[in-house]
Amino acid sequence: MATGGRESTMKLAHFSAKRWRLRQGDGVHHEVFVTAESLQGGAEEVFATLIHEGAHALNQARGVDDCSASQYHNKKFKAAAAELGLIQKPDVSDYFKKKYGFAGTTMSDEAKAAYKEQIEALDAAIHATRVPNFYGGRGGRSRTGSKADDDLDTEGYETEDGDEVEEEEGPQKPEREDRNYAKGVCQCDPPNVIRASPRTLRRGKVMCADCLGVFGPADED
Repeated sequence: MATGGRESTMKLAHFSAKRWRLRQGDGVHHEVFVTAESLQGGAEEVFATLIHEGAHALNQARGVDDCSASQYHNKKFKAAAAELGLIQKPDVSDYFKKKYGFAGTTMSDEAKAAYKEQIEALDAAIHATRVPNFYGGRGGRSRTGSKADDDLDTEGYETEDGDEVEEEEGPQKPEREDRNYAKGVCQCDPPNVIRASPRTLRRGKVMCADCLGVFGPADED
């Protein structure tokens, strides 16, 4: 498991299969990544996030596809999450549910009691939290999934140079005629796709939270 800060996404964590390879031998290992920003929610929320990613890991081991490329969590994810003690949040907005499916999870009272000792140990270990610069972007475990998230702009964000970046999800919208955006892809297979100015893509400052590689210009016919 790794912890790090994210500059341009509101993702709190992710599970990514077979991301680590041993320096000796052929063994590969999965990754659970937790952002430093997630610590602001407290130990109980961080633990709920870890269980959420654990549900993805459980389905990965079973060969079950529980999440689309656009981060829609299906009923198979919901079932695995329930096995591990997660329930659906009661205040999930219609917007969030339509976009992310059953991703809005929290721990049941039984799970909180079962992991009480571990949660308390984690709480004692959290001495500081990272303050995010801004939210935006897509994917993974978002901050709440509640109605308040509807006010967040998840369609795009701006780089420190002021160049707007838009991420493509679901059915493609007609491109805006007044913006000279170029298509950028990451190193995932299949790659995630964004639209940004050519200058932004050339600078290589936009990182994919899944493969941790930078988005670069795509070869378009």
